[in-house]
Amino acid sequence: MNNISRIAGVIILTITASCLADVNSAPQNTADINTVVKTAPKIVQQDDKPVKLLQENERLKTENVVMEKAVKAYEKSVIDLRVAFGLIVGLVGAYVSIMAFRNTREYREAIKETKEAAKEAKETAKEAEKAAENARNWEEKSSKVFRGIDTKVQQKLEEIEKRADKIITDKSNEVIKLISEIAKEERKKSQEEAEKERQANELQVKSLHEMYLGITILDQALKKEGVESDNLFEQSYTKFKKAIEIKLDMYLVLKYWGGALLYQAQKKEGQEKKKLVQEAREKSLQAEQIKKGGGAYNLACIAAIEGNEEECKKWLKIGEEAGELENREWAMKKDEDLKAYWDKDWFKAIKWKGEK
Repeated sequence: MNNISRIAGVIILTITASCLADVNSAPQNTADINTVVKTAPKIVQQDDKPVKLLQENERLKTENVVMEKAVKAYEKSVIDLRVAFGLIVGLVGAYVSIMAFRNTREYREAIKETKEAAKEAKETAKEAEKAAENARNWEEKSSKVFRGIDTKVQQKLEEIEKRADKIITDKSNEVIKLISEIAKEERKKSQEEAEKERQANELQVKSLHEMYLGITILDQALKKEGVESDNLFEQSYTKFKKAIEIKLDMYLVLKYWGGALLYQAQKKEGQEKKKLVQEAREKSLQAEQIKKGGGAYNLACIAAIEGNEEECKKWLKIGEEAGELENREWAMKKDEDLKAYWDKDWFKAIKWKGEK
């Protein structure tokens, strides 16, 4: 505001000085001009030249008229200048007053706004400081809470780890115990199975021993005739019976027993022969139940004895598939029961024991 007032004052003084200088440099009034005009004729009269004097007077009159007009114009311009100067001074004063008033109001408003802004800034700063303090408090509290949580989590993890170790240890012990029990059971089973196998082998050896005794006696019976032969057959049957009693699943015993009955049947006729053939059928079927093909050859011979070619062919095929047939030389040259089919093509096509 003070700067604006100073500038306005400088402007007014400058304009005033300029106007005063213009006024002072001009003639002051018409008297000064008339003095100049009157001086001129006197100078002309001293020259004593009438013609020139007249001319000069005319010129001076003309100049006097012009000068008077100039003076009037000047006086009018001075008046106009003073009016203009007054207007300028008034306008400048009004402008300065308006600017002073305006700047004073704006200044006050600015001061007021500045104070309000400063007040708000202080309040905001207080709030910010309070918020920062609250944030620090919350940070401390949260840090404390998080530290507590971390501690609890760590404790829980340690507890879980301990429990897990205990569980793993317990489970490992249980597994080890279970494995030990299983191994013990397996050893026990193995021992029992080994014992059973040993006993089975022992029984098998005993059974085979009795069976081979029966086969040996059977071979003697085939060489004898009449009552002596029949007695030897009975002795062989006794051995076969004892062998099967020792070990019930010995299909070989039943196979040879059935074969022995068929050999004896070849020596008999009528009902006695039929009886022996029927007993041979029963023993052979028992052997077939224990092992497929185990009684097939004997059953084929029985079918041939009875004249049933298809039945004979069926049992020979079963024996062929199971690999339980006799060898070709015996079947096709020595076994009288199959003699009726020796020349048959299907009979010759059978793969006998040992053939591929």
